[in-house]
Amino acid sequence: MRPWHFERLPGLTGLVHDRRVRLAVTGLSGSGKTAFITSLVCNLLSAVGRPARLPFLRTAAERRIVNVQLLAPEREDGGRFPVRDTIAALAADPPHWPPSTTDLRRVDLSVRFTPAGLIGRAAGGSAELRLEIVDYPGEWLLDLPLLAQSFAQWSRAVLDLARRGARAPLAGEWLDFVARHPAESVGDPAVARRAHDLYQALLAACRRQEQLSLL
Repeated sequence: MRPWHFERLPGLTGLVHDRRVRLAVTGLSGSGKTAFITSLVCNLLSAVGRPARLPFLRTAAERRIVNVQLLAPEREDGGRFPVRDTIAALAADPPHWPPSTTDLRRVDLSVRFTPAGLIGRAAGGSAELRLEIVDYPGEWLLDLPLLAQSFAQWSRAVLDLARRGARAPLAGEWLDFVARHPAESVGDPAVARRAHDLYQALLAACRRQEQLSLL
C-alpha cells in the first residue's frame, strides 16, 4: 500500500465536513494484515504533534491532526480488532506474532483535524473523519468463483483435482470412500461424518505441501 493511498482515500487535506470511510485490508494467510493494521492504528494514535511519525500523510506532517481516538464499534457485523492485545504481543519479550485472522474484525477510529486550503480556513474549526478499518480474511476471496458454480459443478471440479497432480497421492483414502458411496445412495449421518473427516484430512495434508500451501 503506497503512502499516498491513505492520504487520498478521503482527501484529508480537502475535507471540510465530517466524513466516514471504510478501509478493508485483505490478503492471504501470513501476508501481514494484522501487523499492518496494528502499525497503522498505533501510528495514528500517536501522530498528534509528531510530524515524523507519519511523514507521508500530509495532514500529520503539517501538524493538522488534532486528536485520534479509538471508538467502540457501531455495528455488529464482525468482531472487534484486538489492538491492545496485538501491540502487547509484538512488544513482548520475546515478541510473538498474534493469531491469524479467521473472521471479520473491525477497529473504529475518530480522526479530528484542521482542514487545509482556502475553503478549510474559511470554514474554521476542525473536521472529523470516522475511519473504520476491516480486517478481512483473504482466503475468503478464493471462494468467489463458487458463486458461478452449482454444487454439482463444484463437486466434479474437486474430484478432478483430487485425481491428478500433487493432490493425487494424498487423496486415495477419500476417493476410495467416496467411490463406495454414490451420490444417489440413501443418506447416512455416520457415512457423511466419515466423508467429512476424510476430506478435512485431505485438505490439511494438501496445506502441508509447499506447492499447495495457499489452499
